[in-house]
Amino acid sequence: MPLSPLHNSPLSTSVENYRDAWRAADDLLRQGASWSGEEPNCCFLNLGGGSFAEIAPLWGADLRDDSRATAVSDWDLDGDLDLWLSNRTSPRVRFLQNRGTTGQNYLTLRLEAVHGNRDAIGSRIRLETGGEQPQILSRTVRAGEGYLTQSSKRQHFGLGSHGGDVTLTVWWPNGERQTFEHVATNRHYFLRQSEALATGEVTPIIAELVDEVSP
Repeated sequence: MPLSPLHNSPLSTSVENYRDAWRAADDLLRQGASWSGEEPNCCFLNLGGGSFAEIAPLWGADLRDDSRATAVSDWDLDGDLDLWLSNRTSPRVRFLQNRGTTGQNYLTLRLEAVHGNRDAIGSRIRLETGGEQPQILSRTVRAGEGYLTQSSKRQHFGLGSHGGDVTLTVWWPNGERQTFEHVATNRHYFLRQSEALATGEVTPIIAELVDEVSP
């Protein structure tokens, strides 16, 4: 990798060396060489308590593709997240399907706004599990996940061992808020702003929810 010159003068030796190094790097890239020195991808498992374990070799994710970004989506609608990798070298796109069978619980929510942008970019979602050990999870609908990559706009909540009902609160881009109580887990929901029904995209109507809208 070229080192930035210490002096700005066009006659500086460090400037010319810098230019030569970039030309050499460009020649290597045109020949298909790795930009990252064939550094393998990393994948970290959250162990809780601020600890993580590097498990890329166990999951088959330690690829040397010069990856630039990762997008996530529940491609097969089985409740866990699958990965899409965008790479500088071939293959430009790689799909890693999550075939784990942990038996954990989940909920996904796809939003559609009627005021402002239809994709509900900027919306915030808060999920509360309740119970003896309540959890509070939050997601924000974003546009863009790294370099030239967009994850699914369906928001995924991993709930672990909690399989009971949850409470959802949605703040839409225009400031409107909706709260939905007694929402069943292990479902895929679609929610259009200001409507009181959350309709499953995989099965027919999943649950009729209480709509509490306040400006």
